[in-house]
Amino acid sequence: DALPIYSEMPGDAVSEGQAYGMILALYSGDQKNFNRIWDAAEKNLWNAGTGFYDWRWNKGAVVGSGMATDADQDIALMLLFADSLVKKGLWTAHTSPLKASYRTRALELVNTIWSSAV
Repeated sequence: DALPIYSEMPGDAVSEGQAYGMILALYSGDQKNFNRIWDAAEKNLWNAGTGFYDWRWNKGAVVGSGMATDADQDIALMLLFADSLVKKGLWTAHTSPLKASYRTRALELVNTIWSSAV
């Protein structure tokens, strides 16, 4: 039997959770789910005005704005690894719903982290 999942806000998603899912999918070689997780983060959490992912989404809206630097670092690293897999011919190129490639979004995140959080 599955254990119930408890959350401060049932039905929410956080950028750290998206990052952890991307880590697991990448290390499992599961591009389909990697893309699904990243696409959801792009669609629901990406903040083009700030250049990072807002940290919490619930019921169709961002309810926790601002950077969770550990999540953004993890996402950027996973996107760089995914880009490397594409370059090696192990994965196929993918564009997010916001028209970003793995590499372009990763570099944007790295630049934002460097300029805003270091």
